[in-house]
Amino acid sequence: MNYLELEKHLFKISDKKFADFSKSLSNSEYISIGVKNPVLREIVKSHISDSELKLEDFKLGKYLEVDFIYFSLGI
Repeated sequence: MNYLELEKHLFKISDKKFADFSKSLSNSEYISIGVKNPVLREIVKSHISDSELKLEDFKLGKYLEVDFIYFSLGI
């Protein structure tokens, strides 16, 4: 999975109500897609060795979930 596929997947599995809830808690300019942390952790686990998903392709500073996955994969 490449970055664009990841972003599309996140929007596909998003929950609008959770996005609104997350946004109210984050106190940030970042956009919340609306994917819960346990699901994000599963995505990270399943793509930890994915050579197609390159950290340099990530567009940081826009979506909370994308930054979460980026930093989780980078650790």
